[in-house]
Amino acid sequence: MTITWTSGYNIDEAVLFVEWGWKDQPHQRSPAGTLTFHRNSMCGPPARTVGWHYPGFIHTSFLKDLWPNMMHTYRLGHMLMVQLFGASSIHLNLLLFLDKSHCNAL
Repeated sequence: MTITWTSGYNIDEAVLFVEWGWKDQPHQRSPAGTLTFHRNSMCGPPARTVGWHYPGFIHTSFLKDLWPNMMHTYRLGHMLMVQLFGASSIHLNLLLFLDKSHCNAL
């Protein structure tokens, strides 16, 4: 199953993933690929002019080995990579979940 969503985070700002599994069971994580496009990627007017809207970052993750006729749950997550500047650089990893959904694998 493919999960695709958008956010404001690029890959140098956060690690994006989907956490998923059977309901009330331990879950696993699948990483997400990230892409975006810019105004100059568009073919021309009106897409480059009045029709242009920046899409943010588009993330896609693939959930593999889902079981047929079983209820699976998933939620979108990201780990922010926050860098604090000072005498030394410290990297903090913050785990945030965006949404929780249910799906049936058919």
